Amino acid sequence: MTLSAQQATREKLIHTTGQLIADKGLRVTTRAIAEASGKNIGCIHYHFGGKVGLVHAVLEYATNGWRNHESVIEYIVSTSAEDLHTSDGRFRIISKVMDLLFNDRCAPGRPVWEFPFFHQILSGPVDSPFRRDLLERVIIPNHLSVSRLLQALCPELSMEETEILNTQLFLSPLTHYAVFMRQAVSSPSGIPYTQAFILNAKRVLTHSAWLIIENRRGQAAGFRSPSESAPLPAR
Repeated sequence: MTLSAQQATREKLIHTTGQLIADKGLRVTTRAIAEASGKNIGCIHYHFGGKVGLVHAVLEYATNGWRNHESVIEYIVSTSAEDLHTSDGRFRIISKVMDLLFNDRCAPGRPVWEFPFFHQILSGPVDSPFRRDLLERVIIPNHLSVSRLLQALCPELSMEETEILNTQLFLSPLTHYAVFMRQAVSSPSGIPYTQAFILNAKRVLTHSAWLIIENRRGQAAGFRSPSESAPLPAR
């Protein structure tokens, strides 16, 4: 078997396993994976050492590109120190981070099974090595990096406020849009989740996050109507 043929076999097994776990959960067997992929069980053991190694390889594939978020977000903040002190500068920082997150989560060509696969992993046993791997490799570091970003933009935010903003303006909408866009599903009102829609969603979320940050800073400074102190920048 040539190198390209070996790689094609690995990718076929990875995509098949990702889709099966997304549909049926971690109870899927190596026999089911072999049958669905058109390969034999020996291929799974040859390339991955068994089901455990294969599922870890699926995790590696699905999270490829995510693990640099922590360092990239911290780089954006560290190289934008002056922007932290102006309203327009804070808008630029938020915009850069939203670009990073949207470009990754909603990138064309990512597998449809990716987020349902993550859901199945996170819904599995608490002591699952796959769940621990996903949390420690991607979810916790990225979540903490966004929290640190929010604290840098607005030190007045409480930990509770930071968690709410992180979840409601970054984690939840990004996951929602990514899942439905990849599955070519329309919104409940019938609007298709196209790339144009995603770009508009990114703009709205960027402005929403910026407005909340500016209003919170205004409250801390004693402004009675902080929203009036944060006019929407011309974009």
